[in-house]
Amino acid sequence: MQQRRHSLDLHDPVVADLGDLSALTSSDQLRPAYQPIVDVSTGEVIAYEALARWPGLPGVTPDAVFAAARLAGRTAELDWACRLAALRGALEHGLGREHVLFVNVEP
Repeated sequence: MQQRRHSLDLHDPVVADLGDLSALTSSDQLRPAYQPIVDVSTGEVIAYEALARWPGLPGVTPDAVFAAARLAGRTAELDWACRLAALRGALEHGLGREHVLFVNVEP
C-alpha cells in the first residue's frame, strides 16, 4: 500500500510582510472597533463586541496579524494588547455599565 505524504505550507505572504509585531501591538496602530449586539425583539443595543483592527495598515487583517504572532511565539502578547485596547477604548467612548462588552481571547 502506497503511503501518502501531505505537507502544509505555512508561508503566507501577508504574514511575511508584517514586520515587527511590536509595532502592531502599539496603541498607535491597534484600534478596537465596537460591533453592537442588538436584542432583535426590541431593537435595543444590549452589548458590544470589541474587534481588533489596524486601520493605518491597509490590507492587514486580524487573521494575518494573529497568524504572524503564532509563528513568532507571541500570541499571548498580542492577545493582551488587544484586550487592553478594547477596555481602554470602551472607557474612552463612554461604554458604561449599561452595556456588556465582549472581548475575544486566545485559548
